[in-house]
Amino acid sequence: MSWVLDIAQRLGILGAPFFTQPCLICAVFYNVYQGALKLPLQGTSSIVLSQRQKMEKKERHNRAHVLVVPLPIQGHINPMLQFSMRLAFKGLTVTVLSATTEYSIQAQSSAVKIACISKRIDEGIDKHNLDTYFKHVTAVLSQGIPEIITKQNSSGFPFKCLVYDSAIPWALDIAKQHGLAGASFFTQSCAVGAIYCHVLQGLVTLPIQGPNVSMPGLPPLEIQDIPSFTHNPEAYPSILDLVLKQFFNLSEVDWILFNTIEILEDEKRPNY
Repeated sequence: MSWVLDIAQRLGILGAPFFTQPCLICAVFYNVYQGALKLPLQGTSSIVLSQRQKMEKKERHNRAHVLVVPLPIQGHINPMLQFSMRLAFKGLTVTVLSATTEYSIQAQSSAVKIACISKRIDEGIDKHNLDTYFKHVTAVLSQGIPEIITKQNSSGFPFKCLVYDSAIPWALDIAKQHGLAGASFFTQSCAVGAIYCHVLQGLVTLPIQGPNVSMPGLPPLEIQDIPSFTHNPEAYPSILDLVLKQFFNLSEVDWILFNTIEILEDEKRPNY
């Protein structure tokens, strides 16, 4: 019913054809329409289709293939999954590395691929001991990321870019060792990143005291508006150390990505 599109256009309505048959059947009809297949179909027609399929496969392999590595802790996985799906909807092939059983199951029905590493982070580790847990995360991911990259290289459709959580900046070294572009993804907003960056650069000293706080590039803040790690640094020293180390090699990355809305935080982007 392709003529329905003419009616839609006359009425100023968007039109979308819906093919009820599988893509394979559509491909046969399309090749006939394009003249790539001649009717009636003969035995040699399969060769023509095979050649076209090889061309399509080559074209698919030339597309960018992105490996996304979230930090497997609360608040860090979902933003990177959402970003991965946005990349997939733009036509990129996206694989998300799974180091935990939980989100590998949750994401199976999404538009992205899930690649599981041989060793899981959530196996036999006490998450309440932050020092031990973060060391365990580093050990597992530093082994698992090269493992997935090497495995994918052997498939003929290698990764071209590694998008990693900013909390694991050492992942950039792995990307460069394997010839990949590197993108650091900050799951927090630009404002939070700016605060941590100011602390790291010595523009703000810890502990930050209130009740009012003034920082370059940010509107006036109250003490409850800033991360608790900055006005009570002794509470979670491991986490504070983790968030400050996010910035140490940013000058070497290909892209810096923030989980934010640019129009809301245009003036809050930290100067790296």
